[in-house]
Amino acid sequence: MATVYFPPPDSTATTSEAAKVQMEKDYLAREYAIAVEEIKIMQEKLRECYIKEGVNHLENCRELATTLWQKIHTPNYGAPGPSRGVRRAHRPYARRSFRTSASPREHLHAPDL
Repeated sequence: MATVYFPPPDSTATTSEAAKVQMEKDYLAREYAIAVEEIKIMQEKLRECYIKEGVNHLENCRELATTLWQKIHTPNYGAPGPSRGVRRAHRPYARRSFRTSASPREHLHAPDL
C-alpha cells in the first residue's frame, strides 16, 4: 500500500510566508495522523485474522503481517515530511556530573584524626 503525496492546497497571493509555513506544518501533521490511524486499522485486521484463522494464521495472515511490518518500519509510517523518530538529538550536557571531590569514594573514608 503506497502512500500518495498530495501537495497542500495552493495558497493565495495574500497569504504571508508564516501562514504558508503553518499550512505546511498542518498538512504534514494531518498526513502523519492519517498514517498512524492506518497502522491501527491494519493492526486490528491482523488481530482479527489471527483469531479467525487459528492454527493456520502463519499461512493465511502472512501477507497482512508483512505489509504491516514494512509500513511500521518506514519513516513516519509512510507519511511525507521529515522523520518524526523517537530518538532525540545528542545532548552532550545531559549526564554531566558536578562532583566537587577528586575521588568518587572520598566520602566513604574515615577522616584522619
